[in-house]
Amino acid sequence: MDPPLLGATGRMRIPVGFRNALLSAFSGTVLQLRFGRYVLHSG
Repeated sequence: MDPPLLGATGRMRIPVGFRNALLSAFSGTVLQLRFGRYVLHSG
């Protein structure tokens, strides 16, 4: 199950660089959230 945003970008004709930047920003935010929760739980 892909997020609606990824499905939309996959269908539309979007430059690869823009899509990669979007994906990296999205995954970076998810990593930050997970890491933040991990730090909170460990501390």
